[in-house]
Amino acid sequence: MCNAVKMVSDRLWRTRKGWSGIKQFCLFIGMVMLLLPFSGEARAAEKLQLIGAKNLSGKSLLAGVEMTMEPGWHTYWRHPGDSGIAPTFDWSKSRNVADLKLLWPAPLRFDAPDDLTVGYTDHVIWPVLIRPIDPTKSVTLDLSMHYGICSDICVPGEARLRLTLPDGATEKGAHLIRQYLARVPTPPRDGMEVTAHVEKEQLFVSISGVVDDAPALIVEGPRSFWFGKPVARQDGKAIRYVVPFERTGDRPLKGADIGLIFSGPRTAIEVTQKVE
Repeated sequence: MCNAVKMVSDRLWRTRKGWSGIKQFCLFIGMVMLLLPFSGEARAAEKLQLIGAKNLSGKSLLAGVEMTMEPGWHTYWRHPGDSGIAPTFDWSKSRNVADLKLLWPAPLRFDAPDDLTVGYTDHVIWPVLIRPIDPTKSVTLDLSMHYGICSDICVPGEARLRLTLPDGATEKGAHLIRQYLARVPTPPRDGMEVTAHVEKEQLFVSISGVVDDAPALIVEGPRSFWFGKPVARQDGKAIRYVVPFERTGDRPLKGADIGLIFSGPRTAIEVTQKVE
């Protein structure tokens, strides 16, 4: 729990909210203290497990961290937003692992008054690519994970998960993991155009060539900036977004590199764009 509290406190101190952020942190701590006697019941709202797929090649393996939540609950993306808890994944106790990469499927954006967060509802699988030290021997994945889930209340959680590959690999696991691999954002395809420019305290973003009417836009910028809820409109073949923002320092947004994630039912695009 202490790790989760530290993550939230660090996050809120970095936001633009000042006293509002501190109040949110105090409220979070109060909720955690009130929920301690009931934390076992509250954490029953989610189920976590490691799942495995058959070999991708002779040298690599595919696994996934699967979280299933009860209706009405959600967890968070790598940049959770104003008040969420980003999941952390510690694989240091794994055996026969030369390299491991966890991938993030495109998230949803949760919009609430004065509080924007980003994450997943109901069910998510984080795909994991593993390169063994010795491909002829089994791999033991040993994960220590910290996370947060929220509904009407927010609860920090932790789990210790283990899986041996290739023994734990299944065809069902392969099917599920590949569904979420397809949701990992990729660069824009040929024919797509993305632009970003700033006017006063608004960021203007456009994208052309997407199949969804208006995929959710998630902006990841420098720490001294806070980005509000985007307003989207169709303009011919392009979708244009207007994003209000605030800053805590003197650094201008113009000229900065920002991350743009476009997330829709059929869209999962990520691009780093210089603001004009």
